[in-house]
Amino acid sequence: MITKWLLAAILIGCIFTVEATIGENREAIPGWVIIAGSDQFTIYAKNGSFKITNGIMSVDAQQISTAENPKKMNFFCKLTIAESSCESESGTLKIYFPSGEYAGGQDYSKGDDRVASFVSKSLCILRTNRFFKYDSRGFLTNQ
Repeated sequence: MITKWLLAAILIGCIFTVEATIGENREAIPGWVIIAGSDQFTIYAKNGSFKITNGIMSVDAQQISTAENPKKMNFFCKLTIAESSCESESGTLKIYFPSGEYAGGQDYSKGDDRVASFVSKSLCILRTNRFFKYDSRGFLTNQ
């Protein structure tokens, strides 16, 4: 149990406190699309996993460490935000372990440069399009 909570603390720290940057050198993974990243990791969403249930949007995701990151922490999770967050442009991004157990969350607001904000923007794009669209580099786009 302690190990699970330690992993949750590290996971939340990695996803939410790192300044988001989307670089050119991201590795494509078949069946997955890039939704956010930093110089330390890339977050991918699984194609076809986006859902809206009772006003909550969710997507299955994985975080993959970049080659430059010595920690090499790769993991799977479910990311969720409230559908109403798309209109208010702020809210809380929540992370769940694959088992469904809550791992933590982070508030975000439009314009901040944290990964949580990029992930939330991506989920709002998916809500509009209802399917993944991505450019030739594998980045999620609303174009």
